[in-house]
Amino acid sequence: GAVSAINTYAPGDEYVAGADVSYMSPNISGFQFSVGMNDTGAYSDATMYGAQYAMTAGDAAITLKYAASNTGKTSSTATDEVDATSTALVIGMGGATLTIAQNTADVGTTAKYENSGAAVAYVISDVLTVEAYSGEVENDKNANYKFKDTGYGITYTVTPGMTLSVTHNSWDYVANSAASTDDGTNTAVALNVSF
Repeated sequence: GAVSAINTYAPGDEYVAGADVSYMSPNISGFQFSVGMNDTGAYSDATMYGAQYAMTAGDAAITLKYAASNTGKTSSTATDEVDATSTALVIGMGGATLTIAQNTADVGTTAKYENSGAAVAYVISDVLTVEAYSGEVENDKNANYKFKDTGYGITYTVTPGMTLSVTHNSWDYVANSAASTDDGTNTAVALNVSF
């Protein structure tokens, strides 16, 4: 349903999963690359790689990111191998950060998801940040599939190491046909403590 779609295909620039074992190159004039792998001891081992380039243009900090991964099928007879990519542009200026991302996940013979999304965060003060995002997913192998999610939130620093967040999102989801739809809203409050 929509909850799994939100968790798996939410907009962002971190579409490729992290590695169990990885190497990240030193930063060479703003350029870095990484390679990694996950060894599951089964068929679904994964390999991944990525690169990013960070630069400044006037008062703006600009980062270009690209990552890709391949996760093996879950069994010898399965057809659920996943090839994923994530491309993003992150622009920071003053207290604002804009992230624009394009992601894909090619799932064996069953699905080819394409996700585009944008998010903005603005630091109002040392203790208050506001965020908003919007993203949309389509499946090239299913013309009826459509998922759209939008949201906004605030994060308030109560004291150093303790933040209070309030987020609200709404979604529209069509799985296979107009008869298989879901839509709704969700508001969440979280208190995060770090030491």
